[in-house]
Amino acid sequence: MNFITNFLYIFYIKYLLNFSETTLLFMFLGLLIPYLGDFLKFKKRYFHSLPILLVFNIPISAISVNFVDITFINIYISFFFGVVVHLTSDILRSKPIYLLYPLSKRKLFLSLIDYFDPTIILVFSFFMLLFSIDGVVLPQIIKISPIIFTILYTLFKLFFKYRLKNQYKNGISKRDTLIITSGLTPFLWRVIVKKEFSIVVYIKHIFKKDFLSIRHFKFLIKEDTFKIINKSKNFDNFKSEFCELFIQDIVIKNRRVIRIYDVFNFISLFKREQSYIEIDVDSQSNIISEKVIL
Repeated sequence: MNFITNFLYIFYIKYLLNFSETTLLFMFLGLLIPYLGDFLKFKKRYFHSLPILLVFNIPISAISVNFVDITFINIYISFFFGVVVHLTSDILRSKPIYLLYPLSKRKLFLSLIDYFDPTIILVFSFFMLLFSIDGVVLPQIIKISPIIFTILYTLFKLFFKYRLKNQYKNGISKRDTLIITSGLTPFLWRVIVKKEFSIVVYIKHIFKKDFLSIRHFKFLIKEDTFKIINKSKNFDNFKSEFCELFIQDIVIKNRRVIRIYDVFNFISLFKREQSYIEIDVDSQSNIISEKVIL
């Protein structure tokens, strides 16, 4: 999920558990630490690994204890809360992370929540307003209701994701790949079928029989496309980072461009979620330049 949602989460934890402003500050710093991976391209896994971040937080907490009037363990736990909020929200999205790297190189993601989920943002924003009203004492059941909502909401989306998967998996051939990703609302889903030379994207409302829309994308491959891709200095890392790829070899304003996309976020409305390699090629099939968007 996006930064705004994560920020609302840590503010909620702060008010629910009556943490101090200093604790909130270190939770916020813990929330930010995984974002450092955005500057390291394919080294992002180091800043989205729970074991590495738990160790990384030790020197940060040891240094920070000299500047604030709280204990090392309180600083460390505050960092830990922030880190867990960030990693948990990432797991619910469609971008794979190596949660236990280097202990395990297994990628983990559930593809249940869209990058910008207005339902979650509205719910937590509403409760932040309630918490901020002076003199209002809320019953405990009201205070924990955002947690209950999040659990039920996640289970709701998990149920319908696997329901859609079971509904359509028998309608595709063994060589095709079925991908189910969430949309902007709890009721909208993307049903993506990756074929040998094309991708078909269906927008599905869970309570309607017909698809709301269907989009068809073809793999545009030339004779030397894969030879050029194999010369790319970023392709192997990109392939290991993402599960399913989509390749297009196109001409844009007299430029030959090869684009390699992560299928899961290929049609995302938010550029922040789109991951791809863009390779500029000259008339002799030589690579001029590469751009990596993660």
